[in-house]
Amino acid sequence: NSNLILNLIHFDSKFEVRHNTGLSLEALSCYHSYYQITTAWE
Repeated sequence: NSNLILNLIHFDSKFEVRHNTGLSLEALSCYHSYYQITTAWE
C-alpha cells in the first residue's frame, strides 16, 4: 500500500497513520521498524 508507506514517512512528527488507517500503535511500531530497516538497506 503506497499510501501507508507515504504516511510512514511522517510517522515521527504525528500519529496520522493511526488516524488514517485505524492501525494500533503496536502495528504502527512494527510497520515503522520495517520501514526503517528497508530504507537503511538502500
